[in-house]
Formats: sequence, structure tokens, C-alpha cells
Amino acid sequence: MQNLFPRPSRCNPDSAAALVLCALLALALWGLEWAFRGWWEPDEARFVLIAREMAASGSWLVPLRNGIPYPDKPPLMMWLIQAGESVFPAHFGSRLPLWIGATLALRAVWSLAARWAGPSAGPRAALLLAASLQCSLSFGLGQIDGLLLGLELAGIRALFLGRTATEAGLWLGLAVLAKGPVGALVPLGAYAAARFAEGRPPTRRAAARFVPVASG
Repeated sequence: MQNLFPRPSRCNPDSAAALVLCALLALALWGLEWAFRGWWEPDEARFVLIAREMAASGSWLVPLRNGIPYPDKPPLMMWLIQAGESVFPAHFGSRLPLWIGATLALRAVWSLAARWAGPSAGPRAALLLAASLQCSLSFGLGQIDGLLLGLELAGIRALFLGRTATEAGLWLGLAVLAKGPVGALVPLGAYAAARFAEGRPPTRRAAARFVPVASG
């Protein structure tokens, strides 16, 4: 079991190479579905049409549906759909938010598992996440949940690794732009619960001491 993933285990999970590997893994797992499957009702087609209507009307801040403001969801998902469709073919381009979410989620799980359970645990944890039914569905379907998961896990990773408040705040702020206050409340609650369970207050500075860095 120690040599199942020898190369990824020696890769720094916080490097650009690890991020690229996670992006390629996400592409290998869900890329064909993103590229060739049509939009399913109700969510996928609705988000794509809202994004296109925003672009056509020039309403960049307020999502529109049939000319009427659509306050149900924040605009980040629609912005990324617009960006994806401007670069990639329509079906794949509209799934750009899912590719971003899957990449961030796989990288965050790899990074945290490598520090908590040793370097070889990182890629295994990422593959287990990808193999889980709920995550596989979230990253395959054009809903906001896949993007939200990736942004929240990126924020949790920043908190536990003791990164700057700016980095953690950026990821959680983007999560709020994806699906509202739940984007910040859930990861902050998880982080605070872990800190209290350890017996220390949930401060960012203490996060670096909370995470054991595995040796060689």
C-alpha cells in the first residue's frame, strides 16, 4: 500500500504542479460529460440561459431571467459560465465553474491529508473524494454545489494551513458570491469546531500549529 502512488506522494501538494495534476484529474474524470452531455433541466439550462441573458443585456451585476431580476442566486456562477463560453465550446464552456470547483476541492483535500496523515495520504484522499457518489454528482452536474464545494474547501485549507487572512477571506468571499452566506458560515463553523475540539481558540495564527507537518 505504501507504493500505490509513489510519484504524487513526492509532489508538493501546494505547488503549481499539484494544481495542474488536480485539474487534469478532474478533466479525465468528468471532461467527456462536460463536453458532450446536453444541459439538463431545471438547473443547468436555467443557469446557462441566465448567463447568456446577462451578457446580451449588459446586466453584469444583476442576474436576469426573461428580463426580470433573478435574486435566487448570486452572480458568480453566471459570470464563470459567460467566461467559459467565451473561450470553450458551449457545452464544455458552461461547465467551467465545475472544473474550477473540482480542481480546488481535489487540491485542498490532497494538501490537508498530506499534512495530517503523511505525504502518500494526499493523493489517495483526493481520489477517494473524486470517487464518492455525492461529489461525483456535484462535479458532473451543472449546479452551483460543485463550485461551492471547491471554494469552501480552498478557504478551509487556507485557514488550517495558517495562510493570510486575505487568502482565506478571498476564497470564502467567492463562495458567498457563489451561493450566499452559506459559503462562509459552513467553512468557518467547521474550522471553529475543529479548533475548539483541540482546546484552542479558532485564531488564524494558531492554525499553523494545529496542522502537523508530516516529515519525509
